[in-house]
Amino acid sequence: MSSLRTYAAKYASLGYGVVPLHWVRDDGICSCGNHSCPKPAKHPLTQHGASEPIIDPEIATQQWDATPQANIGLVAKTSRWLILDIDSEEARDYFRSIADDETITAMRTAPINKTGNGWHIIFTDPTGEYSPSVGTGDNLGIDIRVGVSYIVAPPSVHVSGHQYRWVQNEPPFDPPAPTRWLLEYLDSRASDKAKIIIDDQTIVKQGGRNQAMTELGGAMRRRGFGQEEIKAALILANQRINQPPLSEREIGGIAHSLAKYEPSDLPRSMQDAGIDMQAIDEIITNVDDIDTPSLGDALELLNVREMMETDPPEINWVWSDYLARGTLNLLHGDAGLGKSMISLAIASHCTTGTELLGRACASTNVVIIDAENSQAEIHRRIRTAYDRVSNADRLHYYRADDAILGQREATAELFAWIKRETSASLFILDSQRALWNGDEKEQGEAGRMLRYLARVAEALDICILEIHHDTKAGAYSGSSDISAALTGSRLHLKRAAKKDDPDAEGWNERHLVHAKCRMGAEQPIEQFRIELSTGIDLERSGPTSDLGALANRVLSVARLHDAFPIVPLAYLHDEIEELSNDRTWRYLKAHMKANRMIDSEPGRGQKHMTFATNEAILPN
Repeated sequence: MSSLRTYAAKYASLGYGVVPLHWVRDDGICSCGNHSCPKPAKHPLTQHGASEPIIDPEIATQQWDATPQANIGLVAKTSRWLILDIDSEEARDYFRSIADDETITAMRTAPINKTGNGWHIIFTDPTGEYSPSVGTGDNLGIDIRVGVSYIVAPPSVHVSGHQYRWVQNEPPFDPPAPTRWLLEYLDSRASDKAKIIIDDQTIVKQGGRNQAMTELGGAMRRRGFGQEEIKAALILANQRINQPPLSEREIGGIAHSLAKYEPSDLPRSMQDAGIDMQAIDEIITNVDDIDTPSLGDALELLNVREMMETDPPEINWVWSDYLARGTLNLLHGDAGLGKSMISLAIASHCTTGTELLGRACASTNVVIIDAENSQAEIHRRIRTAYDRVSNADRLHYYRADDAILGQREATAELFAWIKRETSASLFILDSQRALWNGDEKEQGEAGRMLRYLARVAEALDICILEIHHDTKAGAYSGSSDISAALTGSRLHLKRAAKKDDPDAEGWNERHLVHAKCRMGAEQPIEQFRIELSTGIDLERSGPTSDLGALANRVLSVARLHDAFPIVPLAYLHDEIEELSNDRTWRYLKAHMKANRMIDSEPGRGQKHMTFATNEAILPN
């Protein structure tokens, strides 16, 4: 077996953030020498730990030359991972019982690290906006590792003597993206105030310091600690994790407030800032005196019986299977991929009622509100991409010089007026960042703006398509609340070429990924060719054969081979004639990888294709 030193250097060479950890001595004690160590063989060996991981293989080699027995930690943030840390069979069984089929399938293709008692299941981190958390209640034993959190990686040795191991894949890894269900699960945990992990690498900045101190102090008070004990502990924690620290007076105030309550009056779900238990008790005691609650207007009571006895309204598609009236939708991708030009092509087909990518477009007026481009650039784009459309009177193009989103009633009034003036059913907003002055990384702020915009779309029965930008990591910029607020589709535009090289095959081709759909089934990946200099042609550029049917044929043939799931490419090409077409073969590989039918696309020189299996990776 490869040594710890070899693995550490390999991890670093792949860009995974490596941290040397203490190990178990021959006498069974953590190498830190503390006989009562709370994290034996799991805590950092170096001063700065996960805040300064190693990504240079030479430095990793030098470190493990000096400490050859050191366990290996991998930092989630540096590795761009989102990790489910499931620490028992009970937690595993609970998670399986609540996850959907897509998530279970994704877990079977994900890199999995078998730990002493559980499993680390690795996904890509789409936004970098989630916080590490420890599961409580039903989620006890299901922790989320992101940011500066780290995991102990193979071939490290657990204090029990068990050796960590990868049970599915060996590095380099290509973890799956989190499924829609998993993202919603993470959002629900955030709203349930899952506890923040406070460890040696935790840093709490302005905006979260009071809550962190109150959570820590609340946990102590619930266990019977008094005011002075809580204050003493919080003073130390304040200096260690808060940047900048709160004043001692503020810390004393938090301890004093917590100490006013009996431990039994402070349940775990209320260990955050601003809870006034006496006020809550008073409200509950006097509930019969409440005529109309102050937030009553925020709720709408639905008629369940009527919904049971009548058919739901039909979906009014603006672009069949993709965009519907009454919904808020998002089109996002890297700068320069042609998002604005694609939205203009969508407008073009809607104003003429012609098919786009084989799907019907409703014949309707369209509004574009553009705060990204100058009038001269808009003129160029209209002339380039829109001159083939005869019914130009149906497109209403507004240039915005100021933010119009996030102003609630004023925004609703503007959209209602525009609909009255234009009778448009499709509103394209270019872009969210240019049309809104808020902070897209602030979860509550972004979510409130978008949820209000979604209600405007529903009330006016219009389809709103927002254009948005991606981060360098390839996910939409901003908080996870952006996706959660959508009531329609999230469309992700990607370049088909894998390398950042204008001469690479597929450079002018795009993938349109239907990443989320609230109204119906998510659609297969579409591939098309784009020429920004001469306009946009949204005709499919993929093979003429049905990729889905062909992929199923390939899988069926592969299962007949004795070596399945690792099947020789020569065997597949001999059995299936269509694979001799290089273009078909290239699109088929991308399709099968995107639909998680194979672990990775075989590159040049490779002679085998590894298929994803349906066998349960997590043992029963």
